[in-house]
Amino acid sequence: MIEIEFNNQTDADITGVLFQVLAGKIAVCENLKSTLSLSLLLVNSRNMQKLNKTWRGKNAATDVLAFPFNFPAAEFLGDIIIDIETASRQKGKQTLSHELQVLFLHGFLHLLGYDHISESDAVLMRSKENEYRNYIKEQMLDSG
Repeated sequence: MIEIEFNNQTDADITGVLFQVLAGKIAVCENLKSTLSLSLLLVNSRNMQKLNKTWRGKNAATDVLAFPFNFPAAEFLGDIIIDIETASRQKGKQTLSHELQVLFLHGFLHLLGYDHISESDAVLMRSKENEYRNYIKEQMLDSG
């Protein structure tokens, strides 16, 4: 089970329930131990720009940041921060709920150690993302 400490600092009507089912599916598929937690923060573009500048030295908003805790025995996986305004702009024809889950998925995979720095790592991460994106579509998790 994955416990999500959810903090929505925007006006959007989004709750943590949106992410809980997907987190549970990933936990089962990735064979994670039973009680793990992470924090999920939804922010606006102005706040994301500040965070991105502070932590990555990039003075621009980005869609998602992930900060793995990186202690093997820890039950806390880390922090995921999603810019809801950027998500809304880049969602295309998908719903905002769908785009937020895709970004959550991307951040969650980073917390689990997946990355896209090298081409081989990127191929593996894309494969995992596609697997879970299909789950989102199959389970109609993007209907909101």
